[in-house]
Amino acid sequence: FIGLYDQDPYNNPYSLIDNTKYSNPELIKLDGSCELKNGFNIQNWVGSSLLVNPPFSNLSDGAKLCNEYSIKEYKPGIVFICNLDFSNYFKECIQYADYLIILGRVQFKPMPGLKNSQPTGSSALFIYNSKKEIGTQFIKFQNKEYYCINLKNKNCLDLNGNELRELLRK
Repeated sequence: FIGLYDQDPYNNPYSLIDNTKYSNPELIKLDGSCELKNGFNIQNWVGSSLLVNPPFSNLSDGAKLCNEYSIKEYKPGIVFICNLDFSNYFKECIQYADYLIILGRVQFKPMPGLKNSQPTGSSALFIYNSKKEIGTQFIKFQNKEYYCINLKNKNCLDLNGNELRELLRK
């Protein structure tokens, strides 16, 4: 949807999403080790495509930064990984993003010394400034099917919760 991503503002070396196949070789990783590498400071966000996988304990701030960064003049592509819920930040992302992809439960590898936690709900991807054009449909990726909702024609959608829940039941 966004091409090879060139920045990961919340890089975590233990993430199962750390995939060099979909990132540029010169990937810029912010890891929070100092102020210049703080992913929660939008001044540190650079690049034309970003993979945004913030700590799930702070999804709201990550979502706000995605929404703010997505309206830059050069229209950076952003993939934002979050909980599939109907929180305020989730509803705001619907207003800015082009697509919503339902992932199901995503497993994360624990940091050393911590137990593996089981996800309690489904996860989702918001895609901003996509290079692709597709309609609402199931898409196949690595032998799995995911439901993709086209959010581009927001005038025809009222996805504040009820309509989205209804779409997901189908």
